[in-house]
Amino acid sequence: MKNIPMSPKAKKFIRENNIDIAAVTPTGTDGDIRYVKYDDAAKATPLAEKLASQNGVDLSKVGHTGEKISRNDVLKYIRMLDAKKAYRLSGAREALADNLSSSNYDTIPYTLFAKVNSDKAYEYYRNVKETTGISVTFTDVIIFAAAKALKKNLIVNTTRKDGFYLNEENVNISLAIDRQGSILTPVIKDADEMSIAQIAKLRINYTEKVSHGKISSEELSGGTFTVSNLGRSVVGHFTPVINYPQSGILGIGRTDDELYLEDGAVKVRKVTFVSLTVDHAIIDGKAAADFLDDFDRELNNL
Repeated sequence: MKNIPMSPKAKKFIRENNIDIAAVTPTGTDGDIRYVKYDDAAKATPLAEKLASQNGVDLSKVGHTGEKISRNDVLKYIRMLDAKKAYRLSGAREALADNLSSSNYDTIPYTLFAKVNSDKAYEYYRNVKETTGISVTFTDVIIFAAAKALKKNLIVNTTRKDGFYLNEENVNISLAIDRQGSILTPVIKDADEMSIAQIAKLRINYTEKVSHGKISSEELSGGTFTVSNLGRSVVGHFTPVINYPQSGILGIGRTDDELYLEDGAVKVRKVTFVSLTVDHAIIDGKAAADFLDDFDRELNNL
């Protein structure tokens, strides 16, 4: 700083805001700096000003590295403030955390990663949507194929109760649905006996109930296996956490177009990333792989 007399308040403001003292106009009668006008501080970009206004941020407190306060500078400041706020988990979130903790403690989880051919699955669900008028989605096809594969591999359909493992005959698939930062898993019971259109109707009903907070405890109980779909994100493979007391969960990632060779010709097909987490205490690697093989076949035999 130049050797210019200034008040402690002005000196602190200049230091904290990285203001070039050469740009500051002395305000004292003796040529000293008594205070700093906001105009002397770094100007903010329009996006930074808008974000600051929306979040009640005092721009004079926002640090910056460039000539102007940027939107990223404001975001960093907001995140810093949020990080300092202590809070408790909501009731639903706390229940979810407790269940996931039980899953981590009471299971020996491992995850298999695969890519499945989903060309026919996409074509099939679009045809069903057009012919029935029902808002069928790729998720419904996934549930349908998973249910059929589970029926052939009931070891993956195992649940646990009071220290005992139960090989469930009924295939009841829990579907992970996000609701305001928490996750609820309504159950599609006897999914292996339902058509894709029937699954779609129930999935639509459950989604609406979850969004309005009207899902019942009965509709959330009795699941034997879970499907979690992150396909609309950039995520490929991930490690879904077992929905205890179940023993398996299928995570669906994004779908990509992939080049492949057929009879010497280059073609394009859709492939979907899938991640299967199971409990090694009851399900070994071959059993898990058999389920994924059957799941892939079901998708391609629609």
